[in-house]
Amino acid sequence: MLATLKGLPLAYQRDLQESVAPLFDAVEVFETSLGVMAGLVATLTVDAERMRAATGEGYTTATAVADALVRRGVPFRAAHHIVGALVAAAENDGIGLDAVSDATVASALAASADPTAAALATEQGIGDALRAAASLDGALASCDVIGGTAPARVDAALRAAKARLAPR
Repeated sequence: MLATLKGLPLAYQRDLQESVAPLFDAVEVFETSLGVMAGLVATLTVDAERMRAATGEGYTTATAVADALVRRGVPFRAAHHIVGALVAAAENDGIGLDAVSDATVASALAASADPTAAALATEQGIGDALRAAASLDGALASCDVIGGTAPARVDAALRAAKARLAPR
């Protein structure tokens, strides 16, 4: 409905009565969905251990590793290629990104055409830094912005939501 109204020229007096019925249908579906969501949240059981175990599958923290390289001055395009090489090596070895060896990290960095990345290959502790970024806790903590996944930000968002929902 908003897209239809947005596209109308100013002062165009088209009869919009045919568009009202779909709008009311959409509001009704939305209200029903809210009821379903409230029931889902009220009866939800979270298995934190199972969720944490599931995060180890599929290299879900690969972007956090690329972001860690970007924070060290590597262009994202080069960081993406480096992390791709690390993921390929980790898959080949049957391990997670948080377990790749220093030699593997150094090799992937040295193979990069980017001079900043190549220079990082010899930096002391680079393997530890990238493995820390690849850990679930490291990946979550790295997004320390409003609306981010850092634990302090999530806690603040939860407190704010509870305050908005609290009866007055």
